[in-house]
Amino acid sequence: MGLQVLDLCTGLGAFTVAGRAVGGFESICGSEIDNFCCKHMEQNLELENSGDVRYLATNETANTTQKYMDEDKVPAEWESFSQFTMADFMEGVVPWPNMICAGSPCQNITSVNINGNALGIDGEKSKVIYDVMNVVESLEPEYVLLENGPLLTNKGLDVLLKKFELLEYQVEWSVVSCACFGFPHYRHRLFVFAARKDSPIAKTHKSIFKLVSEDACYLPGEVVPTFNMYTEDQIDALYLETPRSIKGRSLRVNALGNSIVYPVAKSHMRAVKTLHYLECNSDNKRDFEDGVEIKAGAKIPDEGYMINGKIFKRSRDFRLNPKKTEFENMSSTLLRKDGNNNFNPSRLERPGKSGGVNTDLMRAFGFNGGGFHPEWAEAYMGYPQKFTEVNQ
Repeated sequence: MGLQVLDLCTGLGAFTVAGRAVGGFESICGSEIDNFCCKHMEQNLELENSGDVRYLATNETANTTQKYMDEDKVPAEWESFSQFTMADFMEGVVPWPNMICAGSPCQNITSVNINGNALGIDGEKSKVIYDVMNVVESLEPEYVLLENGPLLTNKGLDVLLKKFELLEYQVEWSVVSCACFGFPHYRHRLFVFAARKDSPIAKTHKSIFKLVSEDACYLPGEVVPTFNMYTEDQIDALYLETPRSIKGRSLRVNALGNSIVYPVAKSHMRAVKTLHYLECNSDNKRDFEDGVEIKAGAKIPDEGYMINGKIFKRSRDFRLNPKKTEFENMSSTLLRKDGNNNFNPSRLERPGKSGGVNTDLMRAFGFNGGGFHPEWAEAYMGYPQKFTEVNQ
């Protein structure tokens, strides 16, 4: 049996799909309330959905399906969710998780949201991370892997680190871009990995990000082409004269805009698996001795780790976290609202990259109407063709 995983704030299930591809992981269930992503989980992932993360691993009285159980009914037969209580885990109804993954909402953290990002993890959307941490506290898995926007380092990471320290985890984190995974956009994201102090990975004294960096061995365009590399056939394939001709297009694109670039998720899962089964010995290089301790109250660095409440800064790994000016011919990353936008000529009036990937495509290929195909967006984020196609 592989490592048992709870995939919270599931979205398109990048961690679940990556874990299946790497092998050695089994997702117990997801936790998602977005209607489109719920359909995707059911139809494409065949992953059980526990619904709202607020009610996962809580007592029976707090569970919203208790009314069905009181009537001796099976909740899953009456609701679209299977809300697992703490008793379900304690009694072995569902496996106890070795690992919790979560790509929680970043709307109040990202710089793209100019109106609401100042609130950080206390914002209306991003406060879901507190619910994720409640599940972590209840179940205390060996490992926790979180993904969010890079500004989390000064918009709530300090709060999460204090919580992890109370729960006796050692933690490391790094900003990771998809550029050196061969993609034509940067998409800097913050990944936080916590290992319980008695876990196999904690005992290795090894960093998962050292292994992730080994996978970041490509130049932009070597996996997914930069726009200047496109052939006429590729241009024709990405273009949709009538975007609404594909049912659910905007929902597919918007979900992809919220997702993790698939090879990046896969690299993190591979690193966890490798270190979990690594034989511990005294010859292991101790990756948690290469940092510089920072003073209490100082800004949390983009790359670092925490052991016994002390925070250390690591040197920047430019393969994982390149500067935004490092490479030429880079395009905008995909965002959640890009599915709502098309190739409107008015977008060309916006300065710089403010028009997003739609504007980049218009400038590169001369589009003045229509929109891009959702299968192009899937490839742009590293997913297989038709990955997000669902029956509406």
